[in-house]
Amino acid sequence: MKYSPRNLLIASALIALVFSSPVFAQTNHCSETARLGYNSCARSRLSDFWLERAKCENISNNIGDRQRCFRDALQIFFAELAECNNQLFTRQNLCRRFGEEIYNPTIDPANFVSVIDNPYFPLTPGTTRVYEVETDEGMEVVRTQVTHDKKVILGVSCTVVRDVVTLEGSIIEDTLDWYAQDIDGNVWYFGELARDFEDGFIVGIGGSFVGGIDGAKPGIIM
Repeated sequence: MKYSPRNLLIASALIALVFSSPVFAQTNHCSETARLGYNSCARSRLSDFWLERAKCENISNNIGDRQRCFRDALQIFFAELAECNNQLFTRQNLCRRFGEEIYNPTIDPANFVSVIDNPYFPLTPGTTRVYEVETDEGMEVVRTQVTHDKKVILGVSCTVVRDVVTLEGSIIEDTLDWYAQDIDGNVWYFGELARDFEDGFIVGIGGSFVGGIDGAKPGIIM
């Protein structure tokens, strides 16, 4: 696709159409959740684009520099919008597979155990794993540490896992994840405290949630 102001307007119109159209029946809770999740994702990406566009207006007196900045922001917007589309299609496929019922798991602390030894997702306290990937912006390193700490959420004692992400040696994310395993061996994800950094300062915790607070619900991760 050619990235131009006209294509941006078309994309914006398509997003607006999805927002305003009653695509799913009210009883199709799963599909409606998928649609509304897409609305949120697309709106957020469009908002980010206009903010970057505003920044482009002030980076230089050179028209060419501003145009290049705009094209880069537009390319990122379309790439991120594609991610929103992929999330929508994946969720819709899950709805077709598992049905349209409201997701409302019952959490009974008595059904959870003190260890997480699922062979596909073991979380042994003291374990550290390091992942490295070369990106366009430089070397990104993710260090995951299973701590000895516990956090009680909805009456369940959860294992605390810390993830620290650095880019070229500078921290960009520091997250605490909370997991617990039930008596059947399923590992549940109860939430996270996600702290985003720029230049050594915390700039947001937007990805954070805690099961049972503000409508957030735990779910099976493995």
